[in-house]
Amino acid sequence: MNINLRKIIVEPVEKGIEHYAEAGARNLNGFASIMFGCFVSIWVVYKVYDGLIKGDIDFIEMGKKMVFFTVMAFCINSSSGMFKNFIFKPMKNATDSVVCKILSVGGRGSFSAKNPKDALDKVEERCGKFLSFTWEIKQKAGWFAFAEAGFFGLIVYLAFIACEGIYAFHITTYLLRLSVLWALSPLLFLCFCFSETRSHATGALRYCLGSSLTVVISSFCLGLIMFSLGMFETSMNVATVTEGEVFKAFSWLSIVAVVSIYYLLIAQEMAFAISGAQSSSLISGIAGASIAGLAGVAMKRGGNLFANVAKLTGSSTYKMGGKVVGSFLSKFRGD
Repeated sequence: MNINLRKIIVEPVEKGIEHYAEAGARNLNGFASIMFGCFVSIWVVYKVYDGLIKGDIDFIEMGKKMVFFTVMAFCINSSSGMFKNFIFKPMKNATDSVVCKILSVGGRGSFSAKNPKDALDKVEERCGKFLSFTWEIKQKAGWFAFAEAGFFGLIVYLAFIACEGIYAFHITTYLLRLSVLWALSPLLFLCFCFSETRSHATGALRYCLGSSLTVVISSFCLGLIMFSLGMFETSMNVATVTEGEVFKAFSWLSIVAVVSIYYLLIAQEMAFAISGAQSSSLISGIAGASIAGLAGVAMKRGGNLFANVAKLTGSSTYKMGGKVVGSFLSKFRGD
């Protein structure tokens, strides 16, 4: 099943939001220029009045400041192009380059991705091969191993598809954030002109960095998924696979899936903590509660399932799995 989140969500948003951001920045240029002129005029009048009262006007300092204001006036008038060429594009290119390096490791070369959007296609390709491999187990290893692989395979497949959806969300919000700052770039250049408001402009740059790092950290999780699926495909021999090998391999993939979902959900908080930008802890709180709740339910149901299957089949593998799940569940609950 090919969802193709790249064409459905990411690319339409990217094309539309960039045009809108550029148009918005151009419309704000005039307003920002007028406000800049007003603020500079007020500043000059204040400095001259303050100097006359004190009897000491620092013309050298005022001259330096006027040169700075002249440069900033040029930046405000051309803020849309400057933000696009010196912040937006370099930030995107740098992010794509880092993501490409990370995913080339995760994909073992042949599954490397050029950018975050390309990574979505690669994950879907890997998941499709994973389903095909599960079907091969049924054909070559028998129905019993297929039933075991099917149960875990469905869980792993849905978890990895969820990871793909979260990754697509991070890419989309990353593009939206950069585009919003692009649209507001005339006001950000205006804020940078004065020491009282300069922190807002530098905060916007930290916000850009945090958004970029969110995609980078998410790409690491996605690379781990691709790497794990690659190892799974190369390490298992379908013709000679046993019940125990299937259980071991799919249990490992289930752990990778849960860990990847968790870190994808808290990727934004990690990235914003590194960049120094402000970030809401709502997502990470929901992530922790969701993972804890789902883990508790899954382990409880999983333990019951292992116990029931063990009674029917007498399989030592299932008996061992039930004991492991039950023990972990007791520790999880604090019993």
